[in-house]
Amino acid sequence: MQKFGLVVDSTTFLDQELFEKMDIEVVSLSVTIDQDTYKGVDIDDEFVKSRLSSAKKMHSSAPSPGDFVVAYENLIAKGYKDIAVIPISIGLSSTHQSALMAIDILDRSDINIVVIDTLQSNVGLRTLIMTFVDEILAGMEFEQFIIEARVRVANTRLQFTVQDLKQLYNTGRLKILSLLAAEILRMKPIIEMVDGKLENVAKPITIRGVFDAFVNSIKTITDKGKNLFITVVSIGKNSLVEPLLEKFKEAFPYATFDHIEQINPVYVLSLGNKGIGFAATAY
Repeated sequence: MQKFGLVVDSTTFLDQELFEKMDIEVVSLSVTIDQDTYKGVDIDDEFVKSRLSSAKKMHSSAPSPGDFVVAYENLIAKGYKDIAVIPISIGLSSTHQSALMAIDILDRSDINIVVIDTLQSNVGLRTLIMTFVDEILAGMEFEQFIIEARVRVANTRLQFTVQDLKQLYNTGRLKILSLLAAEILRMKPIIEMVDGKLENVAKPITIRGVFDAFVNSIKTITDKGKNLFITVVSIGKNSLVEPLLEKFKEAFPYATFDHIEQINPVYVLSLGNKGIGFAATAY
């Protein structure tokens, strides 16, 4: 039986089946395309992809504190006194700050709300949450979850490569030198979540080099726990999914594997319409 409520933001893609099993509130970021603004939960990846080439202005916005207050009140109405908030990294969005401000606005001393500094985003948070599902449904205590979540945050890795870095640069999440190096040298860049921010950490020339880098990254956390959960994420119709899964299964035969093809409209703004990556959590 679930003993505490969960709040995530809309940049973390979770399956509908999970919402049917657990009490999870979603607070939505917004996407602005030219003069129109949409809630992230009201549009999908394909909608944003269809506008990438024609739109003159595209950006995302964090939820307001009021949006989080509504989420907290919804969980309180279900009887929860403890609430864990698992938002996108502070280094990428002010969503975390909105969640904290909402606690003051709510002003309920009888409700215990903890906002975790996840240092992660998107598929990294999906993978982190998936490692907890069975434990939460089995009645995991709130204090134990908060302690263990912070441990697993440190034991999570996220890397990906994309076809075109321009989208990532245009959103302000990548340095110009990384963009120029990748374009001039025609290398396949590897973007990683490092201390809560996106960094261009390697520039392999071949896909084989990318896959080897992915495996080596996961190996840095395999001594952190006996279990390993790996999610492969692909953007667009990607023929590299099966080869990557095969390489992962060969290197980590004991791991649990997941594959998703949705990254959320906010991330389509940054990553474009073609790419592949992974997130892994050891626990």
